[in-house]
Amino acid sequence: MSFNIHCYQAVSLPSSKTPQKPQTQQLISADLTIDPTRRSVSRDGHPLPMTPLTFDCLFALLKAAPEVASSEALLEQLWPDRVVNDETLTQRIALLRKDLGGEDPQDYIQSVRSRGYRWRHPVEETESKPSQTAPAPKPIWQTGLIVIACLAGCVLLATWWKQIVADRHSARELVINPSPMNTDPYSQLIEQAGQYYQRYTEDGTRIAIDRYRQARNLDPKGIEAITGLSQSLSQSVTKFNAPHQWLIEATTLAETATTLAPENARSWWVLGFARDAQGQIQSAIEHYRKALKRDPENSSYAGSLAYLLTQSGQLVEAMQMNLAAYDGNTQYRSMQIAETFELLGWPVLAEQWYQRADQLHPDSVFAGLGRARFLLAQRRLDDASDVINRALDAGVSRPELHCLSGQIGLLENRQSNAAEQFATAILIDPLTPCGPVWQYWLSSQSDRPALSESLKDLLRDTIPDEDIWPAQYVHAAMIRMAQDRPTAALQLLEASVRAGFRQVDLLLQSVAFMPLWDEQDFIHLVQTIRKDVHLQRQQLMQSDWLPEDILQPIRRQAVFD
Repeated sequence: MSFNIHCYQAVSLPSSKTPQKPQTQQLISADLTIDPTRRSVSRDGHPLPMTPLTFDCLFALLKAAPEVASSEALLEQLWPDRVVNDETLTQRIALLRKDLGGEDPQDYIQSVRSRGYRWRHPVEETESKPSQTAPAPKPIWQTGLIVIACLAGCVLLATWWKQIVADRHSARELVINPSPMNTDPYSQLIEQAGQYYQRYTEDGTRIAIDRYRQARNLDPKGIEAITGLSQSLSQSVTKFNAPHQWLIEATTLAETATTLAPENARSWWVLGFARDAQGQIQSAIEHYRKALKRDPENSSYAGSLAYLLTQSGQLVEAMQMNLAAYDGNTQYRSMQIAETFELLGWPVLAEQWYQRADQLHPDSVFAGLGRARFLLAQRRLDDASDVINRALDAGVSRPELHCLSGQIGLLENRQSNAAEQFATAILIDPLTPCGPVWQYWLSSQSDRPALSESLKDLLRDTIPDEDIWPAQYVHAAMIRMAQDRPTAALQLLEASVRAGFRQVDLLLQSVAFMPLWDEQDFIHLVQTIRKDVHLQRQQLMQSDWLPEDILQPIRRQAVFD
């Protein structure tokens, strides 16, 4: 960004005409007045303070309106000389929304999934009223002072501009700056790959894979290239639906790294990530622990481990790790704390933390998804529908959202709507099991549908007490219920509990398992979950590392057992 200051325009010869101050252009949108010249925003005459970078973000959205401002364009405009990731932009949008206020994060700025952001309101240009007062002719000595003042103003403006640059380089931005010290080709490729990976986009990850491969050609035993390539391949599968076969290469690379550098923490973490992506939860936990042992201060490693501990029912250790690594502005950590409180049977605390994650990062797919699933488990169907619809209106395209919406339809006896939602989930991603499983179950209520190859594979891979995700047993149990095999379904649910499944509320609200609710074995299964959760709650409450005030909301409501 550049600007020109024409200082001497302020000096003019006396004129017989009545001079006027130059008019300044302003923008009016909704209840806001934006002055680009003064870089100010006000509502009903009251200023809304915001940092220079946040104002730049607002102005970029206004200029693009009514069109969508793509994430790529915003990144280029706001950080033209640096490589930053999408999370940096998400945080800046969250700060802008906070400064603007409003009851809903989407009041002013609409999130458009996979594209960017759109200013929701019409933008009109207007001019501020010029002053009509004619100044008296200035003597020569006063004109000289004007020149001096103008030059001083130039210095002040230059200082102001440096402050803006300093703000853009503040430590709050998650940035990787190129290092001039990395002059050899291998280091340059590693640095470039890391920058592209941290964009967390499909194209960025693809370019990162290419750069890491080039680096491996230069140094086949380079740990940075091996671990970076493994991590990028795993991310491509888990986030961008790349072929599952890529995980084989990711695992082989990670195993090579642990052999070449057994004391390197990242080598063990990428091996855990590859196992995690393949659904081998216990193996992933083992490797994440090895990574954390070698780098105990790494919050990313702690977060990865804590998430899997929650999924496997180890709630106290998961909570300890999440709280130790919590920095107040991490959406995934807030969500993991929320889910752990939910599984511990403290819905009041869970909702507070889900709301915190949603407010901190309203554009996050996973924050809205977690909160909607929680509300459904609590049978708050209208609230769950509101969260789902808000995400869909923002352009989020995730099969899980449609699966949740379909389950709400079933609970409200709207089977045709549920069928549409499950079909939409399959269209978005046929490999995510919730869509095919729920569609098969719903079809079985009126027909004898054939089992698809993907569901056959799911049943074939769901072997009791194997190293798989606990939720996979639940999906397989739903298929057995659709086939009218309740005994087989109960055996799979028992296996899920042994593997750490603790989402008892979901079992008790799922129409798929309704025929089992009065069965003694099912009642015993629910009691087993509740007994374990009760013991873990007591252990948590007696721990010396738990912050004193974190349980205060439920202590006030006296909801302990």
